[in-house]
Amino acid sequence: MQLFVPVLANDHYYLYVFNMLDGRVEVLDNMDTAIKHNIPFVAKYGETYNFLVEPFARYANSQRAIVAYARLRKLKEPKIIDLPWSNSENKTDCAVYMMCHMKTYKAGVDGYNCGIPPIGRTTRQKDAHQNKLDKLRIKYLT
Repeated sequence: MQLFVPVLANDHYYLYVFNMLDGRVEVLDNMDTAIKHNIPFVAKYGETYNFLVEPFARYANSQRAIVAYARLRKLKEPKIIDLPWSNSENKTDCAVYMMCHMKTYKAGVDGYNCGIPPIGRTTRQKDAHQNKLDKLRIKYLT
């Protein structure tokens, strides 16, 4: 079972994926700053992680969901997924990226591809990236 938790923090959307079967926690973020600048998980996401996990564990305990509670208490170190299309240039489409990740992500699958091409360096690559985001924005709005 996977639990997808969309997060809005500091005017930025990203996604937590809790895999309740094996205790993995993954973060999907279109901003590549944590990976690119080797920022530790706790420094970038620790506050929101604690904000999510503690109340969720208390809720599971209150509902006598013993297995879920035990698994929440034994979660593995969260992992920031390195996404080929992540970048630090696009600061306005984070909600579109997050919705795309929610629709397409499968935890633990190597080579995850949501269909958004890497931003690239050439004008053609940047245009292809932006065109895909524009199409997704229209799709999610309708």
